[in-house]
Amino acid sequence: MEAATGSDVHSMEVNPVERIVNIIVPKAAKEIKRFLKMENYSNIVGKNKHYLKVILLLIFFSCTNRLKEQQRKVRYKRVKESVVNVSKETCAIRKIESFARFVFSQNSDSLIKNECFLKDFVVKKLVEEDEGVEWDSYDLYFEGKLVVKLENSWDDKKHISRITFVNDYFTTEKGISVNSTFKQIKKLINDTRLNESPDGFLIFYDSLMPDLAYTFEVDSNSPLFEGVTDMKKIPDTLRISSIVVFK
Repeated sequence: MEAATGSDVHSMEVNPVERIVNIIVPKAAKEIKRFLKMENYSNIVGKNKHYLKVILLLIFFSCTNRLKEQQRKVRYKRVKESVVNVSKETCAIRKIESFARFVFSQNSDSLIKNECFLKDFVVKKLVEEDEGVEWDSYDLYFEGKLVVKLENSWDDKKHISRITFVNDYFTTEKGISVNSTFKQIKKLINDTRLNESPDGFLIFYDSLMPDLAYTFEVDSNSPLFEGVTDMKKIPDTLRISSIVVFK
């Protein structure tokens, strides 16, 4: 390997500086390089090295601040894009558990104005009444069919407290939906609450999600109309009429 000459050594000392200058301050690089090429460079540096250090430090901190600001903008852009992506994913929710968590976390007024609801559903607000007590409900229609009813309570009209799914548009994480059969949910329900159903309905609560209930509507002529005490008497072919989630 050949030994470096005096001019090569001088070049090795200058090139790293030029590279840093080109990276940090593109606009100042031209002027600084012109200064470095001056014939009396050594004399000027010797006499003014303290001033030169101050100038370089000012340039360094200025460029560092610019770099931090640029990084902040990039981070903000990524966070903003992430929020947008979450919003888009929310529109595509088709699982009952996820939909319920989302609805229960929202204020009723902001919920019905949510861009996903307006995009995917036609929302109709109603006033329900029973024995002189009133509360609000919101029917969500998809392609002309009622798929879910959202209801608040008479003592809290700011939040949804009950969600009733009446269409197979939504399914549970286990793949259960309206029109699924009793056979499909046998192993998923809590059989200790068999006597809690009103006449004309059989209601079974999910063993892992006790606030979720599978409802079967029973014909008045059926022996099951007044309820059951033995699950073996329920036909496997009986189909779910609605799925309800309570807050």
